[in-house]
Amino acid sequence: MQDIVVAGRTSVIRDGRIERLHNVPVLTLDDWRAAKAMSPAVSGAVLSYMGDALIGAIGRWRSAQLTRRTPNLADFSGLDVSIGRFFSDADVARHADVVVLGHRLAEELAVPRDPLWLVGQSVRVAARRLEVVGVLARRDGGLDRAALWPQPRRT
Repeated sequence: MQDIVVAGRTSVIRDGRIERLHNVPVLTLDDWRAAKAMSPAVSGAVLSYMGDALIGAIGRWRSAQLTRRTPNLADFSGLDVSIGRFFSDADVARHADVVVLGHRLAEELAVPRDPLWLVGQSVRVAARRLEVVGVLARRDGGLDRAALWPQPRRT
């Protein structure tokens, strides 16, 4: 099996400065559905939008990678949740304001408590409150400092 990532890039870094790109394709849920149906050899597809955001909990704020993803990400990427659960199709259908945190991000937000204490608590992303439904198992890489938020079904 091979993972293929098609990502729409909206900016590049040149000489230490972020330059916005214009006229770039924006992938939608229709594109996601088409990729899944493209060929019998395609076993799955995940739609993902990523950006940086400040995530806050109990008076502590951290910069994190905020990622909107389809609920099949955990199965597709083999992610393990150490406590709680990953968001589901039911969460998407009811437009639930839920989030799964990377383990390191949860550790930093929960100090002095155990990071798993955050499950069932709310975190803030800008003016929005999201309920933490899960914390990913510890792993190296970008998702350890990520906040994963369900991608809504509308395109």
